Amino acid sequence: MNQDPRDKKISELESRIFELERIIKEQDRIIKEQAETIKEQARVIEEWKRGHRVRGKRVRRKKKKSGQRRKPGRKAGHEGAQREIPTEVQEEEHHEKESCEHCNGILIPTGNKEEHISEDIIPARKKVTRHVVYEYYCPGCGCMHWSRLPPEYGGRPMRGQPVLGPGVLPFVASLRYDMGLSFYKIERYMSEHVGLDIKASGVCRKLQRAGEQTGYAYVEIQEMAKASLYNHMDETGWREDGIPKWAWITSNPELSLFHIDRSRGHRVIEKLLCGFDEGGEMVEPYEGAVISDFFSAYRCCAWMIHQYCWAHLIRDADKEAQMDPCRRTGEL
Repeated sequence: MNQDPRDKKISELESRIFELERIIKEQDRIIKEQAETIKEQARVIEEWKRGHRVRGKRVRRKKKKSGQRRKPGRKAGHEGAQREIPTEVQEEEHHEKESCEHCNGILIPTGNKEEHISEDIIPARKKVTRHVVYEYYCPGCGCMHWSRLPPEYGGRPMRGQPVLGPGVLPFVASLRYDMGLSFYKIERYMSEHVGLDIKASGVCRKLQRAGEQTGYAYVEIQEMAKASLYNHMDETGWREDGIPKWAWITSNPELSLFHIDRSRGHRVIEKLLCGFDEGGEMVEPYEGAVISDFFSAYRCCAWMIHQYCWAHLIRDADKEAQMDPCRRTGEL
């Protein structure tokens, strides 16, 4: 009995479908294995970037060949670079020679000489000064008066209690905020290199008192900025005790106001230039113009007159002219 051709075709298709299903399952298995491999490789690369151990072994970067290492200094054929020779000399030393090292005979000077400049550092050392104040009697009113220390020493100190001179505050402030030293490192530096015994807590309190004393000046400068016709504003990264923050500046020809904040948002601009009520609502928006770059925080302040910095505009115009040169942009 002859087989129906349609049954034969159906049988062939069923066999083909079965084979394709087997191939699909095999491909799914391969894809899963490759995904796991890619995931493992990504983990290894991430740990290599962080310098961690991978599978119990330290990942080390391959050392460059000695021939690939660039020698220090300028390239051959270029003029060498060196520090500038000081023009001001504070001290001069003459080194003379009396006898010959070969025969021990007396030497006769010829008049020729050479000069060599050396630069050295003078270690910072503390200076102890005794300040003597005097008591006076006024015969007119019968009152007793004492002379006072200069105003940079503050008020009258306790009897027998030494005070820090006016040069200590800017020095420790530079170590703290310019060099980024901790209070304990400042204590160690002052003790070992300056000879001044000041504790870390003393440095902290001195800087806090300086901040409290200058707080009124900060408020006064801020009020001047609010009343100015225009202000330049900018911000940059800043770190305090390892904590990332932002240093803001508001300036014009009459003032410069610096502000450290955790935020880089438009709220800082409002805090510096606008007035708020007790509920935190803005009641006095800044009426002048703010000149800044294209940062989005400035564009969010719809209440202010915003002027883009001319330097940024000119730089962007130059880039546009280079990307799309034509007769119009060639005139820039």
